[in-house]
Amino acid sequence: TLFIDSQNGGHPVLAREHAIELACLDDTVSKIAARVEVRAREAQQRAVLIHAHRDGKRRARLAVRRSRQGMNLDLPQWPARKH
Repeated sequence: TLFIDSQNGGHPVLAREHAIELACLDDTVSKIAARVEVRAREAQQRAVLIHAHRDGKRRARLAVRRSRQGMNLDLPQWPARKH
């Protein structure tokens, strides 16, 4: 389970077979988030771009196709990849 930053705390992002569904969001965010389509397999394999923020948390930016906007998701602190 991934969590989205919000003023009220994190909201769960549920991994499904083909997409990640954003749950428990207010109407404004859910309208934007409704078009986020990321395969759960890609997230599990870390195929999405992950970067660190000033606060030290790692986040992935997911494109929103319909509105051409994006949203940041907090990601767990995975160990560094071994190449």
